[in-house]
Amino acid sequence: MAGHVAFSVTEKWEGDRVTRAVGAAAARGVNRAAAELKALSVPLAPIRDGILRGSAAIREANDAHAEAMLVFDTPYAAKQHEETEYNHPQGGQAKYVEEPLAENAGRLQGIIAKEIRHAITQA
Repeated sequence: MAGHVAFSVTEKWEGDRVTRAVGAAAARGVNRAAAELKALSVPLAPIRDGILRGSAAIREANDAHAEAMLVFDTPYAAKQHEETEYNHPQGGQAKYVEEPLAENAGRLQGIIAKEIRHAITQA
């Protein structure tokens, strides 16, 4: 005698909640990566009186805009960054943001990816 099995499946779409969670995670990851880039860049910034290094700040990402910006906020920051012929007798170098970004791109991307992966698995 054959048995009869019945079952039902109910699905609930959680896409909007997952999308929000991933957006928030992306912003957190980008901010953490920006903080790490700042930590790598500040010691490389040219130093004379410390103003350039002290001006480093992060404009943070948010859930709606997952883009952060590392800013060295002095009138001469861009010139110091780009002029590879300048001498820095008290320390620092040109390309003080570009170089650590290039050298650590994979690790910085990993910081962001880790936050997103965590959000997806927890959502």
